[in-house]
Amino acid sequence: MYVALALAYMKKGEELKQMGLIGKSLQIVENNALAHIKRGNLYKEQGNIEMAINDYTGALEADDKNVTALTLRAPLYRQSNR
Repeated sequence: MYVALALAYMKKGEELKQMGLIGKSLQIVENNALAHIKRGNLYKEQGNIEMAINDYTGALEADDKNVTALTLRAPLYRQSNR
């Protein structure tokens, strides 16, 4: 529910509300891969590469076959020289 509402805020360009709702979603269900990916995307847009990598990794911990998380995390590893 919180992720869906966060997506609505994304369309309105309200990043702070979106980030808060995704965080609330992850407090309730930590292994929500979609929520980790969406928050990782927000961190990436803000230039916070390490936090984005952490969230994409969280998505992979929730779903180790999540191709989206793998695809989004890989270039950030290269960018951060990991």
